[in-house]
Amino acid sequence: SLAHGLAHGMRAVLKAPSVGIALAAIGTHRLVFGVNTLMFLLLVRHTELGDALGANVRAITLIGGSVALGALIAAGTTPVSIRFIGRRGTIIGALLIGALAELGLLTLRPVPVLIAAAVVGLAGQTVKLCGDVAMQCDIFDTYRGQVFAVQDALINTAFVAAIFFAALFVPADGFSVPLVIGCSVLYALT
Repeated sequence: SLAHGLAHGMRAVLKAPSVGIALAAIGTHRLVFGVNTLMFLLLVRHTELGDALGANVRAITLIGGSVALGALIAAGTTPVSIRFIGRRGTIIGALLIGALAELGLLTLRPVPVLIAAAVVGLAGQTVKLCGDVAMQCDIFDTYRGQVFAVQDALINTAFVAAIFFAALFVPADGFSVPLVIGCSVLYALT
């Protein structure tokens, strides 16, 4: 029954390119977010990120709060962006600013890390909101629930797969320049 419902949802996605574009962006963001999550969980255990962030719970709380702030800002900026440049342009813009923000993580300095975290949160929530709009507008009522189930499966699978993948390559201290650059390139290519 589950496979049957997901198959119906996937067929509906294939018939609605706007939804497929949004789901690709959402999946990409969740891959990047999964890699970043593992890196920063390890990083804050092994590295003092300066007086502004500190280490351990304090640092991860501030970074997580910055991601949440970016997501909150997206609630106001996404509708405006969609009005001016459309859903597709908004998704492309979000992915490109996500790619730039990801490079800000290379410094491991408190202010750039917090700004990058906020921008990655903004990018992720922007593509998620665009995806929700696409599914509401471009999918028939009959299949909408199944398409949302596909989205949920994608979000969770991409996040877990990214953590698994990152665990194979991230050093014990948590910081990997190739992974950060790879995430930036993934955003840009998508």
